[in-house]
Amino acid sequence: MRYLSRSDIESEYEKISFSVDELSPLVREGRHPTRPEAPVVDYTGLLELGWKKLFESMRVHQPKVYEIIESGNPRLLVGERFREHRVDPSKLQWNANAFLEIEEKYLVIHPYYRNFSILAVGSRNPCYSRFQALPKGIAEGYYSRIEGLEVACQLPLDPMDSRILPAKISTWKDADEICGRDKQSLKVMKEILFEVSKKFYPQLAGICGFKIFLDAREQGDYSIDGDVLLVNEESDCGKVFHVKVGDFRKVEMVSNPTHLMDDYVSWVMGGKKNCFDFSAYTISAFG
Repeated sequence: MRYLSRSDIESEYEKISFSVDELSPLVREGRHPTRPEAPVVDYTGLLELGWKKLFESMRVHQPKVYEIIESGNPRLLVGERFREHRVDPSKLQWNANAFLEIEEKYLVIHPYYRNFSILAVGSRNPCYSRFQALPKGIAEGYYSRIEGLEVACQLPLDPMDSRILPAKISTWKDADEICGRDKQSLKVMKEILFEVSKKFYPQLAGICGFKIFLDAREQGDYSIDGDVLLVNEESDCGKVFHVKVGDFRKVEMVSNPTHLMDDYVSWVMGGKKNCFDFSAYTISAFG
């Protein structure tokens, strides 16, 4: 697995901040540096909290992950870059991302907008139904203070696609996007998920609620070899399903999703070389 390095970040961002005072002045106020009327995500709050407070709920619900972070000399940082506007050269474009540094590996953190985390506003956050759909240990461990995490191997990032770790909650993709343009795979997937929905969610209509909240393929990998985890955002029962990309006939239910996530994410953050076996945590959805 490939991770971002410090040199990747320094090559992409001319301004790197480890404290609030180092952020651009308008960013400290939660405003866009080139469009002050527009808000930006809360980089100030992220750096003010520090990693211990940021991952406080993870210590309770995902202890193996928290231990990996704690032992990895963690630091939070924000990278900012200014570029000439592609349409109007007299203007500047600004972009930024937040990162967690662990033992020379850099993971992407997706903050919420200021005072709009699920922890702060609960059901007033438009992603609250997705938060409620997950098992409590995953929801509170990864989504109460931040929108999600990501392992990337190159910059810039695609803001609508986060991989390997619990994905940015506001950009979860529909389950059918795994199939790409393969009409036969799409047909099979819809048939199987319809059967899953009929068995586990008889009160719901069709399969429209199934979302990908974890795509274990690397950044930019759209092949049919990989693992994804699905949840139905229209139900709060906390059931999680595993699909092997390219084999939709074999949808399996995760028997203990919170335990799986703790083992998997600690495996990712620990930089293990072997392949992670999701099937060891699943049972047949139709057994």
